[in-house]
Amino acid sequence: MQGIGRLYQMSVFRLCYGLACTLVEIFLPLLLLTVCNVCLIRALRRSYRMQVKYRSKAAFTPGYVAADTSIPDEQLVSGYKWIHVAVMQR
Repeated sequence: MQGIGRLYQMSVFRLCYGLACTLVEIFLPLLLLTVCNVCLIRALRRSYRMQVKYRSKAAFTPGYVAADTSIPDEQLVSGYKWIHVAVMQR
């Protein structure tokens, strides 16, 4: 078994090696996670604004009833029946 190498015996190298490991193993993932979280929060806020902007007003208006107008059984697709919903005013 070899002893400690000459390069590792120098205190400047140990300091630089420790700083490099700290940057790569701790701060770089932390920075990447922070950037990803900021992008996620921005996307969620943008999605919420779009949801509010394009929300159907008829769904929340009293006097509107959703009527079920189903497709006949002959038009079943792989065992599922597609249901079309139409909004009608009372």
